[in-house]
Amino acid sequence: MPLAVIGAIVGEFVGSEKGLGSLILLANGAGKPDLMFGALIAVTLLSAVLYYAIQLLGNRVWWRAF
Repeated sequence: MPLAVIGAIVGEFVGSEKGLGSLILLANGAGKPDLMFGALIAVTLLSAVLYYAIQLLGNRVWWRAF
């Protein structure tokens, strides 16, 4: 899940004018490190929450696809 979030952010770097990826690029270009690191922390928290949500969901499912 964290890799999926990172992939979405990289996609926003390239082809978007909205979102966390473009916010990171704009903050970097404008010389606003506080905004850039705030967006990076938001990405980190989003990745962690989604990772643990998928892990919790995987533990609740009765079947395993190994």
